[in-house]
Amino acid sequence: MAKESLLKLLLCLAFVIAAVGVVAADEPGPVNPVAADGESASSAGPSGTAALLADDEVKSANIKEADGTSGQNTNTGSGIKTNHIQNSAVTGAKIKNSAVTTTKIAAGAVTDAQITGPIKASKIGFTGLNADLLDGLHSWSFSLSTHAHDATYVNVSGDTMTGNLTAPLFIGDGAGLTNVNHNKTTCPSTKYAPFTKIIFANSTLCIARDTYEQTWNTAQDSCNTVYAGASICTHQQVRRACHQVGLALIADSWLADRINDNYALYVNQTYCDDFDGISEVLTTERNGVYCCLEWMKY
Repeated sequence: MAKESLLKLLLCLAFVIAAVGVVAADEPGPVNPVAADGESASSAGPSGTAALLADDEVKSANIKEADGTSGQNTNTGSGIKTNHIQNSAVTGAKIKNSAVTTTKIAAGAVTDAQITGPIKASKIGFTGLNADLLDGLHSWSFSLSTHAHDATYVNVSGDTMTGNLTAPLFIGDGAGLTNVNHNKTTCPSTKYAPFTKIIFANSTLCIARDTYEQTWNTAQDSCNTVYAGASICTHQQVRRACHQVGLALIADSWLADRINDNYALYVNQTYCDDFDGISEVLTTERNGVYCCLEWMKY
């Protein structure tokens, strides 16, 4: 029994010693200063108090992350959190050259308002650029900076041209044209008898006589197909040519004027004031036909 009592006493002493050690570990001890390398220094401040921290002694590696449970803001990841840095606290002087790379910048984070000064050409990509286009227009859509509205251009308010003006397609009725010189109108060329150009005061007349023996209907077709779209000349066209400029008439030639059903005029003699004969048109053939093209002057 004495041995058992001694053993129990020793166990009780061991528990007491262990409890005292735990309490001592929980008591706050003297605070050591932080060394230059961020580790704890061995010396204490005056009178056993903690020494004051010098500038730049605390490193980010020695700062414990926010735990999110004690009223602190916390974000995912490691290191100092975004919400713990004051606005404008990080300046350009605090960032090492080349420390911030493209992969560290979130897409869309840098906007136009955040860029000042010119951007170097080396920072601009050339993929997809077209030096010949501006707003979808090619270079030929713009005038040179040296151009001037001089004699090279036609003035819309009125101008004088010394050379020819070629207009393959003229749109309009020409009602606004004045002082048009029809004297230079050229009659079209033909495969057979050539046109004779006659210039009147109010028109230009191109007249030709086809010598093919034919009926009136066949003669009309010949004028149109052989003589550049012409028609059989009317009595008054042939009379003006004969009476005003002395065109020599040739008898037995069809004229365009129809008298009544199946009858038309033809040249029956060479007298300018009386050359109108009447002939049947369906079966009767004449030795020629007068074909005319005429342009009026306005």
